[in-house]
Amino acid sequence: MSVQHPKESWLIGDQGYPLESWLLTPVGAPNTSKEQKYNRLHGSARNCIERAFGVLKSRFRCLLKHRVLHYSHETSALVVSTCVILHNIMTKAGIMLNEVEDEVAEDFDSPNNAVDSSQYIREGERTRSRYISTL
Repeated sequence: MSVQHPKESWLIGDQGYPLESWLLTPVGAPNTSKEQKYNRLHGSARNCIERAFGVLKSRFRCLLKHRVLHYSHETSALVVSTCVILHNIMTKAGIMLNEVEDEVAEDFDSPNNAVDSSQYIREGERTRSRYISTL
């Protein structure tokens, strides 16, 4: 199965994910001010995403970690998409939820994705470096 990614669009992940040309992770040991800025921007974006996940998990308990969706990836994606749509409908209808904000831990100091000589890691490093150079 091939995944198509629009040019200049990326997914972001924490240190637990491997660096790919389409999946950007924090710089493990930032050496420059641009790398530090990149890590701050990356962390800020992840915080926003993690808060959104927290809201969905609070509203739809089936999404909690201990309630693993026992379906194919495609069906799981449909369940999550349906939860997002229902959340938006409920919000527009004024059915609010007590938000619990979970901050994303700053995990830049202990990289989990060790240096790898694979082509994918090198492509990811080039992509991340190109982005950092624009900051």
